[in-house]
Amino acid sequence: MSTVENTLYETLGGEEVISKVVDVFYSKYVLNDERIKHFFVGVDMEKQRAMQSKFLAFAFGGPAFNGKKMNVAHRHLKLTDDHFDAVIDDLGKALRDFEVSEESISKVVAVAETTRDDVVGRKEKKAASKDSNIEHVDRLLVHTDPVYRYTYVAKFVDFTEKDVEAIKSVAEQLAPLGAVLVDAVYDKLKKFDITWQTMATRHEGYAGKVVEDIRELDVNSSQIKYRKDMLTRYIGRLLTNPYDERMIKYLDWVAKIHTDIPGKKSKINVEYIHISALLGFVESTLIWAVSTLKLEREHELRVILAFNKVLWLQNDFFAKYYTKDGSDIPNSFGLHAPQTTSFSFNLKSGLLGGLIAFLGVIIAQQF
Repeated sequence: MSTVENTLYETLGGEEVISKVVDVFYSKYVLNDERIKHFFVGVDMEKQRAMQSKFLAFAFGGPAFNGKKMNVAHRHLKLTDDHFDAVIDDLGKALRDFEVSEESISKVVAVAETTRDDVVGRKEKKAASKDSNIEHVDRLLVHTDPVYRYTYVAKFVDFTEKDVEAIKSVAEQLAPLGAVLVDAVYDKLKKFDITWQTMATRHEGYAGKVVEDIRELDVNSSQIKYRKDMLTRYIGRLLTNPYDERMIKYLDWVAKIHTDIPGKKSKINVEYIHISALLGFVESTLIWAVSTLKLEREHELRVILAFNKVLWLQNDFFAKYYTKDGSDIPNSFGLHAPQTTSFSFNLKSGLLGGLIAFLGVIIAQQF
């Protein structure tokens, strides 16, 4: 480590004091900063603070930090110079609250400025292609970062805020039909022994008695009611939630709990053929429900197309856990990926990652 970072680490009083700086940085400045506070919606701030305290201690010359390469993980955020400036501004304010000298703060800013192009993605954009119409897609992130993956697929199918608005425009009208949709789904599942058998296993989060004999399993049993409640909440979120990082990770979780992925608590493991068939039935049922609203034709078409895109996005989250795509990439999704331990940062990567992490969407070292 250089004299600059060592002096800062020692001047601040080590990791304990840096943790206090981070607390002030978030609670007093970032979370009240209109320029960047929206990045923190749905973020586990206790975990965020703990991670950033360790990371910032490392960046200022303290103990080594092992974790995910944060500059890679933040590519999908499309950060701007304004966001970068806000982070630097708030960090300076927090350091001043602890009477860090202007000279030391200036040195921190000088180091930070060397990473600006990386943080806002200018270098990657320049290197992606000579043709400005071709957007670079990082294959590594497609297979390891669910938010990045969602962003790519959403762009490909043209799922935009206009689609979200179309869905929300009928949310109130479709809400009363939620129970009808859910009942239709479970009536369909009960028509085939191969799908109903899946219902005879313990679902993620269900703690009640499990009926394992499908001949005794009724649509009114407690385990089916539990699943119906989950599906009802799922439909409600599709209709009303913002399609932000929290919602993206929820869609990913919905897919994950239906697979036999290592580390999952429940025994449920639905083969992909049934997932695909069910999503097709759900879409048909939604289209029927929309048709009952008697919307103007153009409005109706926008709503149907929006639901179609959402279900394809959900389908992709399911598919990634079943296919072997990306199996050559350590820590990729699914059952086929080789697992590796996280790697150590060098200082330059550390400083870059720490600074952009203040924009706050990395909740844990690994997804």
